[in-house]
Amino acid sequence: MYGATTGASADLMPHLRRAFPTALEYVAAAAAAGERRESVMTWWGRTSPQPAVWPTEESAARTAGRSWGRFTRNFVVQGSAAEWAMSWMAILRGQLNALVVTGYSSPELAAPGAAPAPFNNHPHLVFFVHDEIVVHTPVELADEVAGLVRDAATAAGQLMFGDFAVEFPLSVAVVDCYADGK
Repeated sequence: MYGATTGASADLMPHLRRAFPTALEYVAAAAAAGERRESVMTWWGRTSPQPAVWPTEESAARTAGRSWGRFTRNFVVQGSAAEWAMSWMAILRGQLNALVVTGYSSPELAAPGAAPAPFNNHPHLVFFVHDEIVVHTPVELADEVAGLVRDAATAAGQLMFGDFAVEFPLSVAVVDCYADGK
């Protein structure tokens, strides 16, 4: 999707063009706009920045334009993905805050310097990177929380894209130790 021109990804491009012509045209148009020194926007309208300085020498300017085109092609995809992820987290955070286990107190959270009381008895987000969310939850709520993670992903997709059929496949793992999640 990012303009693969060599190796195995280049072999896949004809199939992607047939299966997703509109998406490939969209990222190609974003790349062309960047090469023309134009800004592009994410799905929700965040605008790409401009380089501080454009080279004046013709050869360097062409190279910089191609490089900036790769940036703008990436910007429309990754920027929109980031908007989806922020929506996913916001929706999930609201759902998690509604869950409480009365009388629950995690021994590790009772230690000096531990999380404040509100985190003792309900699930909460503890980590997010790129496309992974880690939630700490009382074990009694683990299955329900796993379902909420999936439901929030779907809700974020509907928030962004309405009824358009976009799938957000997730792999959800319930583990006792963060290192065991896959």
